[in-house]
Amino acid sequence: MGYALLAAAILGVSIVLPVYLFFSQQGLKRKVEGLERELRSLSSGGVAPERAEPERAAPPMPETRPPRPRPERVTPPPQKAAPKGPPKAFVFKEGFGAQISAWLQKNWFYAVAAASFALAGVFLVQYGVENGLLTPAMRVMGAMVLGAVLIGGGEYIRRKSAGDEAGSFKFLPSVLSGAGLVSLFAGVLAARLMYDLVGPQVAFAGLAAIGLLAIVLGWFYGPLLAIIGVFGALATPFLVGGESETAYVLQLYFAGIAAVALAIDSVKRWAWLSALGLIGAYVAAVLLFLGAGNAGFVILFALLVAAAAVILPERRLVPRDGGPMLSQVSTVQVEGQEGMTLPEFPTRVAGGAFIASVLLVGFAYALEAPDFWQALGALALMVLAAIVWMRHAKALGDLVFVALLMVLGVVALEAVDGRAAYDAWIGAMVRDQLDFPPPTMLVLLGGAIVASLLLAWRSWKGGAYPRFTAGVAAG
Repeated sequence: MGYALLAAAILGVSIVLPVYLFFSQQGLKRKVEGLERELRSLSSGGVAPERAEPERAAPPMPETRPPRPRPERVTPPPQKAAPKGPPKAFVFKEGFGAQISAWLQKNWFYAVAAASFALAGVFLVQYGVENGLLTPAMRVMGAMVLGAVLIGGGEYIRRKSAGDEAGSFKFLPSVLSGAGLVSLFAGVLAARLMYDLVGPQVAFAGLAAIGLLAIVLGWFYGPLLAIIGVFGALATPFLVGGESETAYVLQLYFAGIAAVALAIDSVKRWAWLSALGLIGAYVAAVLLFLGAGNAGFVILFALLVAAAAVILPERRLVPRDGGPMLSQVSTVQVEGQEGMTLPEFPTRVAGGAFIASVLLVGFAYALEAPDFWQALGALALMVLAAIVWMRHAKALGDLVFVALLMVLGVVALEAVDGRAAYDAWIGAMVRDQLDFPPPTMLVLLGGAIVASLLLAWRSWKGGAYPRFTAGVAAG
């Protein structure tokens, strides 16, 4: 019990002391600003502002001036419009790493504080596992209460210091609220994965509510909260651990965190948050798949994240991305310097996530080959989405060819391995003329016919590379 009280005292001091120092610094700052105003007033020969007596101004005398001659209107010569340069790459540009390194060198205290507060909630759900000092329910409730206190403290400080962007504690609200989000995620995940205190429906409802809270807070706070919340949430399942036999369902959780990053960035337009959030979600999904297996859930993750990456950046259910496609990256000459013509950032996000999801489906199939129909069905759905759903998004018109290549790869690998497609092909060749072909071959041929008709329709409607699309449809 003594260790528990000591831990509670240390945690309380670590939370209360920064808040007390913050408000003390705010009061001292106001006093110093008041003294500086008085000194400026005295040095200019006047008196302090609060002691100055208003002087009565004399009424202005009417002044007569001779009329000025009207200047002649001169039309400036037409100027040539400056050539438009290629769109800038918002993420991973030159100096991006140097900026992060410089910020960490200057504000390392906030990075350490954020990690400490976030890990406090994670370790709280594990505290006493060996000694049995706290029951599982108490650990989970402690993490949830700690998260609520941290978020409440961060919001209170943010409101009290509204407009103060130059203070020494300007990142403190983001540190507290971001760590609070991580603590809430850890509490819900521990309740489900470690202790089985709640069912899957309650757990996902809680995670969804915390995700919505993270989106709202991300719209009002700075980028530090988004970094702590998103990447802390992605790392939390691996830190919490547990021996759950259904850990693969966390693929849906990782898809939700990716959607949180995209939703925050759809308003803030930081760009780097979408890119790094998607990369982190895909890495977490692959690591979980390698550890827990179940290709069906990782394929579901791939479909959900690809759809979110198309919808959320532009906030449209039916995408209408314009501009160049991913396959149309080229070099241009602007004012004597060579640059690159890049697609718009929403196109890069949607296209990159779509390609990553296609590769992830192929990777999942390669490791768990018996899931042939799951992989083929997911890829067929992505082909259908690229042709029909994205028909108004000309910048995404080349994504259908990526999905088609993976379809051919999956079917070829299935045939080489001697599984369903190979057996169906051999069975169709040796069958009697009056016998029906195997169902597998019927499904594959029917799917190929439907895909050819859709590609021909897309070519007729003027999609990307219409002649090439027509040739693929005919082939």
